Amino acid sequence: MSESYNPDMEKYAQSQPEPHPEEGDRHVEVDRLAAEQARLQAEAKRFFDKQFNPEVFEGITEEDIIPDYEAMVRRIDRETEALEEIKDTVSTDNLVRGLVAGQYAIPVEFGQDLSSEHKTGPRKETLGQFNPGSKTISIAEQPDRQELWAAMIQNGIPHVVETLDHEIAHHWFDQGERQADTSKAATAQDIKDYVEQRVWSAVFRKVGKAEQKIRKLETLDPRFGQFADKITAILLGQSQKRRDRKREAKSRENRKQGILTEVVAHKAEYSIGAQRNTTSDLVNSLSKVYGYDSPQDIDLIITASRAVDRLRVMGMNDQEIAQTLAQTKYDRKTASFPGLGKLTKRYLAKSGKDEDDLDTEMDVLRLKYKVENLKAQNIAQEEFVKLHDRLNAKE
Repeated sequence: MSESYNPDMEKYAQSQPEPHPEEGDRHVEVDRLAAEQARLQAEAKRFFDKQFNPEVFEGITEEDIIPDYEAMVRRIDRETEALEEIKDTVSTDNLVRGLVAGQYAIPVEFGQDLSSEHKTGPRKETLGQFNPGSKTISIAEQPDRQELWAAMIQNGIPHVVETLDHEIAHHWFDQGERQADTSKAATAQDIKDYVEQRVWSAVFRKVGKAEQKIRKLETLDPRFGQFADKITAILLGQSQKRRDRKREAKSRENRKQGILTEVVAHKAEYSIGAQRNTTSDLVNSLSKVYGYDSPQDIDLIITASRAVDRLRVMGMNDQEIAQTLAQTKYDRKTASFPGLGKLTKRYLAKSGKDEDDLDTEMDVLRLKYKVENLKAQNIAQEEFVKLHDRLNAKE
């Protein structure tokens, strides 16, 4: 892959980062978020203990709650940051529309039977599939607004939104790969392969001609024929070895890109939900569900996960992260992305931060995701109470 970047990527190395935080300030922020998380969890628990009755949605049509549902989502968008991470993928407007009637960067088909697509077992309650050939996304669930609202009362951002975000991230990664292929410049390895091919073709032709001449002498002495057979075997053997090496290299590249697209998609999904958002969760999922469990696979998953975290802290959204990773060369020997390393160093030099600062900021961001998701859940619960009172007043 080319190490050239979309010019937009460079803005993150050249932009004015946030001021360098003091160690004590970070601890204060972590303590504040942890306290807020505990408070919001307690509020959610009180709601479930006293108020929640999911059957309230039964017997009413989706049209009956559209104004209430839209007001609830708009309030979440206005008062929290829970929807920030989906604005470049799912979009708030599509969530307001109830998802199914949404307009996306790629066609999305809801209510699809995907049981045969996931033979290794479901990743979660809601399944999705990105189809690179047709450039479409298939989602198993076809939720209405009642189901979305009930899910938000139970968990915050619904799982189906996480799945849709996951599959759209696959689309952005695929788009990045296609852009890299069309703009790919010749690398040192490309030149080496080209020279090797030309040399081997020349050798093959010359040795092949020699083999034909020797075989003509077989009538004089059978040993010439035996010698010619050995030459043929050597030529065929070397050709097979070259084909095997190319096939293995292609297989390694495909496996690497397969891991990267899953890392990008899972990390996009994890930035929304509150249940799983660590590298350990990612390694566990990709090794058990997708079979990426070799030591080399694990190294790549961890390295890519860390790279995504740092790019996110530097300000990139899901689309930019996906397309950057798709176009960035991975060095298997050092288990690193040299191009991203250079980008990060320029960012750190400008901000006065170090790599530990980026990791700490990501830890704070993970906690913030959980807090914002709880805020969304609390608002969904509060608006549910209003809906409940309005429906009861009609009776």
